[in-house]
Amino acid sequence: MMKITKYLILLFAAIMLNSNAQAQDQEYGVFLGSSAYRGDLDQTPFAGRGLRLAVGGIYKYHFTPKLAFKAGLNFTYLGGYDHRNYDINSTDLTEKSLATRNLTFYTHLIELSGQLEYSFLNYVPGSKKYNFTPYVFGGVGLINFNPKANIAGTVYTLKDYETEPGKSYSTTQIVIPIGLGIKKTFGKDNMWNIGLQAGWRMTFTDYLDDASSKAPLTFTDATTRLLALRNYTNGKNNQPGMIRGNPNNNDAYFMVGFTISKTIRKYECAKID
Repeated sequence: MMKITKYLILLFAAIMLNSNAQAQDQEYGVFLGSSAYRGDLDQTPFAGRGLRLAVGGIYKYHFTPKLAFKAGLNFTYLGGYDHRNYDINSTDLTEKSLATRNLTFYTHLIELSGQLEYSFLNYVPGSKKYNFTPYVFGGVGLINFNPKANIAGTVYTLKDYETEPGKSYSTTQIVIPIGLGIKKTFGKDNMWNIGLQAGWRMTFTDYLDDASSKAPLTFTDATTRLLALRNYTNGKNNQPGMIRGNPNNNDAYFMVGFTISKTIRKYECAKID
């Protein structure tokens, strides 16, 4: 651990020593786009039907013309609905089974993350020469979520019920954001930036949707049974102990959208081309 810490300190020092006027650049901006959930309740190839609004705020600190630290705070909405994603009349037995399961969920999600952003080309806000680049990013963050279901007009907070036996989970989890994008600067004096980015979010939980393994074999109350086995009287697949999800695959989501930010340069130490 000491060796790793030492190498990280040396790497950070090298970045700082090699930085130029760009190292004084900071950006403040916003993100506007869409998000979509991937998990036990949505295994379709494309999430076009599941796109939801996503908004957020961005802060960046540029170490060099190619490397920046980015902090982001995003807000979005995720949902999954078996009756929308799968056809109960399908001849595909797997799809028919998922439709019969008839689970639903939705959640508001807050994401706070820190990332490193690497530009493939030199990028200097306000520059005519270094005004465009593709980039990649990766980092770590925290999310907060709380899956719910609306059944016949009544909203239930699913975590409050034992829809799967002995399965307790935290609604605050670690997330790994990774992705790519493109950005361009304009305005030599005002130094604005616009961009387009897409990012995948890997989580360490299988309960964004409150579904992971099997329903209980017995129930202590009718409400828990209703939430664990939606429309459980409609077929033999919806019985106590039914499979609700795959515990071997964690849930995930992605975000895609536009960014716009303004660069603040504290010191002008060199001429910007």
